[in-house]
Amino acid sequence: EALMKNITSIIFNNVCRGLFVQHKLVFAFLIASRIEKFAKNLSDGEWNFLLRGILDDEGLDDIKNPDSSVINAKAWKLARALPTICPVFQGLPMSVVNNIADWKKWIQTKEPQENKLPGKW
Repeated sequence: EALMKNITSIIFNNVCRGLFVQHKLVFAFLIASRIEKFAKNLSDGEWNFLLRGILDDEGLDDIKNPDSSVINAKAWKLARALPTICPVFQGLPMSVVNNIADWKKWIQTKEPQENKLPGKW
């Protein structure tokens, strides 16, 4: 395991020397996701969802968007699809519907990724 970490680090550092700054983050993401897939922490379904999103509404719960001025149709479709791909997100769409004020506040913060998600999330 230590050998694998060292080899990964060496390869990453050597490849990054030849990349533009804006491409280093993409390369880091690809390396990290490959490691997660190899460790079986990232399923094929999750990977495909991350890359492609959701193509159609078939099989999704028909939960109405609680506030289309904040959550666009594409984002709401993705939120409804997440529980079908990752069971850990079971109940997320209903949480958004039932706590829209909290979610709206979180969505509209300057850097939502830095803040705690509303409710149990």
